[in-house]
Amino acid sequence: MAAFRKPKPGDVLLVGGSLILLLALILQARGPASEVKPPRSKDPASGRDGSDPGSGLEAATLSKTALADAAKGQIPIPDSRTIATWKDLPIHLVHRPHWLTGRAHKRTPNGFEQDARLRSAEFNLEMMGYDSESVRRGLEMVERLDQALLGAAPPGEISDRLLRIARGESEAAALAAELKAEGGADSLRIRAIALLAGQEDSLEMVEALRLMARSDASPSIRTAAGASLLWLQRQGEVAHWLETEASPDAIFGFFESIRTGTKILDPNRPPNVLVFRSARVVESARMVDVLLAGVAPSRWPQSVRAKMYGVATWYGGEREDVAAWMAQEYARSSDEYVRSSILFVAPELVHFQRLEDVAIEVARNGGQELLTRTAITSLARFETERSFRTLQELIRRTEGDNGRLAVGFLGRLTHRYRGEVESTLRDTASNHRSPEIREAATSALRFHFGSYAR
Repeated sequence: MAAFRKPKPGDVLLVGGSLILLLALILQARGPASEVKPPRSKDPASGRDGSDPGSGLEAATLSKTALADAAKGQIPIPDSRTIATWKDLPIHLVHRPHWLTGRAHKRTPNGFEQDARLRSAEFNLEMMGYDSESVRRGLEMVERLDQALLGAAPPGEISDRLLRIARGESEAAALAAELKAEGGADSLRIRAIALLAGQEDSLEMVEALRLMARSDASPSIRTAAGASLLWLQRQGEVAHWLETEASPDAIFGFFESIRTGTKILDPNRPPNVLVFRSARVVESARMVDVLLAGVAPSRWPQSVRAKMYGVATWYGGEREDVAAWMAQEYARSSDEYVRSSILFVAPELVHFQRLEDVAIEVARNGGQELLTRTAITSLARFETERSFRTLQELIRRTEGDNGRLAVGFLGRLTHRYRGEVESTLRDTASNHRSPEIREAATSALRFHFGSYAR
């Protein structure tokens, strides 16, 4: 990846949702002040271990306990995770959508021409803490299976072959043995199901996916079938599956796998600045309705419920009823994990004002550690003037890790408040009572505004 073209000066990439790692931000805030880098964050709802063999679920994310430890700075995140076998793959890579298959960066006389979607997938893994070699290895593991599934049949017979393997017929086990697939036949079944969504759909295909989603013995297979039904825009089937699925692991895997889309230029970006936003590729209002109704979520453990808020904002972030429901869920819950998850995704809502009020109050008053830090990280992502002023206020009166976090996130708003950000950082670097905060501001100035000598 080192050979790829570096971003041009002035380029800004804002990554929302599952692409931002709160844990990296927290740990960065605790690292040496002289090494302050652009802040990253991790979705606090990404913590759950699974037990379905070969699914990749057990390695997908940090557990809730590990998340709390990370908030205290006890777990290194950048380049700290590796992929050596199929079981090391994160869930969303195991269930990678069909439109990423076959993509590659093209070699040119001047280096590489990056494939935007593939680079986005690589960047997501990097932000999760995987080292560059593991990113390459993980993507190649999945691509190898995909090519074996797609390349061994004439074009007119690909769908039939994928369907046979997806159903778990003898061909799946034979191919798994031939390829020495680490994940066994189930890994080929999962990839065949994912690739079916890229084929011309038929009644037989949809009925097979519906049957697998409802009754297959493996939660991972049910997850894969649910995701493919979503990519095929079968809203009714997806909604019914969510209402009836009994396995929290299957639901969690589904939620981990479907917050993916494409990048578009932010229409509200400042002149002469590139700001990218994520955009969904399919609609699923009925799935969001199931979440808001609350019947199915009432059966899920807190870790799965925490994950559903990101899904609701991704597929219904423009809806007023979703914003109102999120605010009500925050008020009803006393769980720090759930509340942090809600505040983390709140900036992705169109009607986020009520939750912005909450984030400002939490950031000012403090309290539970993870919740307070999530509130601070969200202030920069709301990108409103009042949140910007709150960050300035926090920097003036806060010390320690939260002060460093506020300094790091203030720099993230350079593209909107460049002059004021620089002025605040210079004043902080010279006059703040805390040497730690002064050094953090100095490092932020060096990063965002070039060379800076005190």
